[in-house]
Amino acid sequence: MAGKADLFRSVKDMFKPDVRQEYFAMVHRETGEKRPRTLEDHYAEVADAKLNPSVPDGILIQYDTARNVHLYAWCAYRLYQVAERQAYATLEMALRMRLGYRENSPPKPQPQQKKGKKGKKQKQHQNPPTLRPLLNEALAKSLIRKEGFEHYHNLCREDPTRKSELEKDFVQVMIECMAFFRNNLAHGTEMVHPTGGFVIRMCCDIINQLYPIASSPAPVAPATP
Repeated sequence: MAGKADLFRSVKDMFKPDVRQEYFAMVHRETGEKRPRTLEDHYAEVADAKLNPSVPDGILIQYDTARNVHLYAWCAYRLYQVAERQAYATLEMALRMRLGYRENSPPKPQPQQKKGKKGKKQKQHQNPPTLRPLLNEALAKSLIRKEGFEHYHNLCREDPTRKSELEKDFVQVMIECMAFFRNNLAHGTEMVHPTGGFVIRMCCDIINQLYPIASSPAPVAPATP
């Protein structure tokens, strides 16, 4: 049976913290001292995950929608996954634009052809690329590199148990994980976890690599099928 915290809120309770926020604490890495996690801690998770000024406004608006939804997850815990889904959608949009694919563009013809009823060849069409192939294309074109994952590097430096991860080629693993979890969210899932802040920061790092501060890059031509 669904718990009360997951059901439609009353006006009286709509801005109260979700009870599950009480399950988490902040721990000082050096002293081990614990304290309750606050709204300010929750805000800080995404407050510094800002996009570069060179990022197009359309992407910025969609990205900050994800950050705003994340903020309200303080009151409704399952909004974490809604924020994640929005962040992944924004990342996919940024990749399409940077790689030269346009939203609502006509499908690109595939090289394979088949014969119609009168023996004439008919062109097959494919859907625009989705998140995994877009990320792989950006990686192949060196638009994203492991050195550009600022937030992930900071996370690993702060946690001694994770420093060795920076020596590995973690980008391909990250691509597969992001595509997997994005698909789970897009097609419906009951999973719930407070990882929205981490996902938003990873999407921020990729988008900022696509649109670096130093320049306003022109779209890259899509790979030829």
